[in-house]
Amino acid sequence: MDALVLLSCLTCAAAFDIVPSKLQLFEYESVSFSCLGFNASAGFKVMNMKQSIPCSDLDCTIKVSLVSDSGEYWCEGGGERSRSVSITVTAGPVVLESPVRPVMEGDDVTLSCRSKMASSNLTAAFYKDGVLITSSSTGTMSLHSVSTSEEGRYRCGTGAGESAESPLRLTERRPNVDDSRTKGDDSTVHKDATASPTLTPSSADVHLLLWVSAAAVVVLELLVIGLLCCMKRLVPLKLQMTHPNKGLSTKSNGGADSTGADDCLSLSLMTNHSLKPRGGEESGVSSFQCSDGAAVMEVTENRATN
Repeated sequence: MDALVLLSCLTCAAAFDIVPSKLQLFEYESVSFSCLGFNASAGFKVMNMKQSIPCSDLDCTIKVSLVSDSGEYWCEGGGERSRSVSITVTAGPVVLESPVRPVMEGDDVTLSCRSKMASSNLTAAFYKDGVLITSSSTGTMSLHSVSTSEEGRYRCGTGAGESAESPLRLTERRPNVDDSRTKGDDSTVHKDATASPTLTPSSADVHLLLWVSAAAVVVLELLVIGLLCCMKRLVPLKLQMTHPNKGLSTKSNGGADSTGADDCLSLSLMTNHSLKPRGGEESGVSSFQCSDGAAVMEVTENRATN
């Protein structure tokens, strides 16, 4: 029988598979099969050595199983055939629940011992290839990060009896193409991170720069205006400090004195000198006229020299 199963697996295509809902079950329970990779429109069926199983879409179900339904099952259709799986239907008190498909290396596996008489405290012993492995008060056994050394045939037993054996098969874990791409992307990101970063100004930075530029322009204008005002006030003061003994008089167009010299918009200096020979008098007239559009102010300077 094992040689026949091996031969059938060698001839089936890897893209086609059969997945049962369970490998062991009690009599009168149901079991279903899924045929993967087959075209429903082309037609397929689940077969064993005795009969074919009625199918609907891609699922085929035995609603009420009998002990005589135990055996090898496979899917076929369109000239293709899947691998075979062994199903055990028992009238005994205990069944072993195990993975229905080969397990990937490194995965965790849980085996459960199920009794026909439901019990929350089920103490069970687990065997691999006929050798006792462990006992559990919960009726389960966990295998962590399984490797090829865990492959074999397992069964369990309770005080009520023992289950049949079911195989635990492993498949080699292959590198995932997406994982390798991800690693490559990570290395690329690392290289980019070590390179000189390219700074791109954001809109907020641009707005802030504009505000700072505008503020700088306003401050500069205020400084220029203040400087002009200071220069306007310093011109008369400089003249007075340069000639402290000069007599200054101011006249507006109306002949009255004016105190609004600081408000003048323009200032002009007219100086007339007439010199006499040495020993005589030296006289001169200096006139300052300032006009603001409404009045004219004249500052006259008289000086005498010996």
